[in-house]
Amino acid sequence: MDFTPPAVVFNRCRRYSGSPAQRRRKAMRCAFRSFSSRNRLEFALSTTSPSLLRYDHAPVGDLIGMTVEPHQTWGEATVRLDVDAKHHNPMGTVHGGVLALLADTAMGVAFGRTLDDAQSFGTIDMRIDFVRPVTTTRLTAVGQMVKRGARVGFMKAEIHAQNGKLVATANCTCLVTSSESAQAETTLS
Repeated sequence: MDFTPPAVVFNRCRRYSGSPAQRRRKAMRCAFRSFSSRNRLEFALSTTSPSLLRYDHAPVGDLIGMTVEPHQTWGEATVRLDVDAKHHNPMGTVHGGVLALLADTAMGVAFGRTLDDAQSFGTIDMRIDFVRPVTTTRLTAVGQMVKRGARVGFMKAEIHAQNGKLVATANCTCLVTSSESAQAETTLS
C-alpha cells in the first residue's frame, strides 16, 4: 500500500468554507478519515504540536505519582500509578477516589488529545464501577474515546492491576469549550 504524506492529504482537504478555525477543523477531520489508524498519530504530530503536547502531563498526577505515557494513538491515553499504603483507605485497600482520579485522568488526557489548539473541555459527568480491591501494585488506566461529536465526547476507561486483573471501569461525558472561555471562567472564580 502506498503511503501519502500527511501534509499532502491535509492540503487536499482544505477546500472548505467558513472561518479559518472552522476550515482547519473540517480539513483535519477530512484528513483523519483518509488515514488508517496507524497513520493518524503521524498526521496529528505533523500538523499540530501544542494541543497534543499540552495533554502529555497532568499536573494533578504529580500530587500522587501518576505518569502519563507519551502520545500513542489518537483518542487514547495510558496513565500509570504505583499504589501503596499512602493511597489506602481505612480498610487497607486503595481508596476509590484514587481510582476515580486515575480513570478521570486517563479519559481526560485521551479526550484532550482530540482537541485543536483553540479548544478546551470540561467533564460533564463520570461514573466508575469498582470490580475488585487492590493493595500494593502498579495500576494502569487506559482511556479511550467511544464517540466524539463537535461539542460532546463520550469516553471509557479500564484500570488493570499489574497482574492483568480488572480493577475498575469508568465512563464520562466531556463538553468542548473554547480555551478563551475556560480561561475567563478560571479568572472569575
